Amino acid sequence: MPWFLYALVGALGDAGYYALVKRYVKDMSRYILASGVFIFVAIFTFIIHLATGETVHLTSAFWFALAGTVLLNYFASVLIYRALQLADLSLVQPLKALTPLFLLFTSFLMLGEAPTVRGGAGVFLIVVGSYVLNFGNAKKNLLHPFQTIWKNKGTRRMLLVALIFSITANFDKQVVQNSNPIFALFATSLALGLCFLVTSFIKEKEQTLGMLKNNLPIFVLIALVSVVGGIAINIALSQQIVPYVTAIKRLSSIFAVLFAWWFFQEPFIRKRLLGASIIVAGAILIIFSK
Repeated sequence: MPWFLYALVGALGDAGYYALVKRYVKDMSRYILASGVFIFVAIFTFIIHLATGETVHLTSAFWFALAGTVLLNYFASVLIYRALQLADLSLVQPLKALTPLFLLFTSFLMLGEAPTVRGGAGVFLIVVGSYVLNFGNAKKNLLHPFQTIWKNKGTRRMLLVALIFSITANFDKQVVQNSNPIFALFATSLALGLCFLVTSFIKEKEQTLGMLKNNLPIFVLIALVSVVGGIAINIALSQQIVPYVTAIKRLSSIFAVLFAWWFFQEPFIRKRLLGASIIVAGAILIIFSK
């Protein structure tokens, strides 16, 4: 199968993950949902790792990078699950595509790398796309859509997630470089699952075990979607360069808006689909700006 089909499966998996979390996070504690999903992702990826028969030699660099990515992704996951509780899927998920925008600025601040013309055009498109995405039926002042992004607790949290992901990308790469893609996903998911499990026992106490037992099929479903999408992306990356694969994966924002329409009947879908498409175009320009 061609690499771009694997990348499309990865994009669908990412959008499906967000849609499923949106569906079930309203029925249970986000900490319990996250713990169940991450633990089953760890189980599935560990089985796959055993099947490969590949030996992994872990160094201190691996453990340092793992600690960094787990710490940041823990807070990012809390924000994502809460954002999906508070706002529409078609508003929240496309903002994940802002990560390349933040990477552009962090590269400038940390490495002195100035944006190219193509990168600048990407920034402009992302701003325009964010404006359209949040326009809705607003007929107030021209700045109202931007004010909406900040006033909406869900979209505000997702902006922070995009910023965090621009930092975790460096740790994630180091975890993979010091192990392999499958084991890296297993280790990260297991650590996150255990962190959320501990949090669940602290916050939910006696309800935790009962909710975990009663919702096993939900955890398995979401974990399978996540694992299939993740493996598909890894296969695509093994066949094609990173920018091309990442560009296709950004289509998850468009798929998420379509899922929001099909499964949740969210409003203003045409405008949000247009906004998500413009954001994706801007993100792709930034990805190819270097």
